[in-house]
Amino acid sequence: MNRFRRIILNALTWLSLILCLSAAALWIRSYWRIDSLIHFRPQHQYSTLWIDHRTTIIIRSGPVYEADSQRGSLRLLYVNSNGEYARTESPSRTSYRPDDQDDAYHNSGIPPWIDVMHLGFALEHRPVPQVIYNTPAGPQPPPPIAYVIHALYTPWWFWTAMFTLLPVARWRSALRRRSRRRRGLCLNCGYDLRASADRCPECGTKMAS
Repeated sequence: MNRFRRIILNALTWLSLILCLSAAALWIRSYWRIDSLIHFRPQHQYSTLWIDHRTTIIIRSGPVYEADSQRGSLRLLYVNSNGEYARTESPSRTSYRPDDQDDAYHNSGIPPWIDVMHLGFALEHRPVPQVIYNTPAGPQPPPPIAYVIHALYTPWWFWTAMFTLLPVARWRSALRRRSRRRRGLCLNCGYDLRASADRCPECGTKMAS
């Protein structure tokens, strides 16, 4: 059982170390590249007429799950799209420079990234209105809501620190065990074993041969 436990802990430690290095690399990369992973699950499909009322287009609607890396943060986004939210078929991955998205968002009124954050953490719940074409002159009623963005923002330093915890704990435990073995102490509780035979009188751990 102890051997199986060590194998599992070693595997988790190496996995945590790999994830820590990956999070640190994405943290640095996020300042000059925007990376997005999008998973779209179309559940409904319908037809509609385009601007000229002659062209028919097919619109697919359904939930959209998205993970974006930008400006030192990871955004986890959910949109129940009715066809207004721009995305590709699932799954997809995109990567582009931050400057490339400014023009795309400038005229739509949608901020490219949330501005109010606390240490890189933020919650977003934002309705996005539909874009109405060929509207007549004069005052218009408020446009209907196209979709609602639900997003959680977490900083990459948080994920880097979280994935560092297990490797650091295992490293400290290994140093402590090495120090106790060198001083003749119990590897489990630190009791002095120099006057003991084969088992720790404090915790009952068998001495290593």
